[in-house]
Amino acid sequence: MRTTPRDIVVNLVRWVKSLRELDCEAFMGEEDAKIVGRWLRKIERSMDHIAVPAELRVDCPTQLLSDRAQTWWDIVKERRAAEMLR
Repeated sequence: MRTTPRDIVVNLVRWVKSLRELDCEAFMGEEDAKIVGRWLRKIERSMDHIAVPAELRVDCPTQLLSDRAQTWWDIVKERRAAEMLR
């Protein structure tokens, strides 16, 4: 059975919903290393707990970014896309 882009999005939404149900909160781009570390550890433990597949382990947590963190991620994606075109 072939996975369609719609199937991927539906699965991603389910995983992100599960992360939120496990009290994974949005990350807004705080610059405090302790806050960043706690957020990352919580996300990683939660993804392990609900068995998020390897191919979604970047997409899931990036759905929880907001404010400065989302702006940073948008810039990273744009740069990566530009590098792939070279």
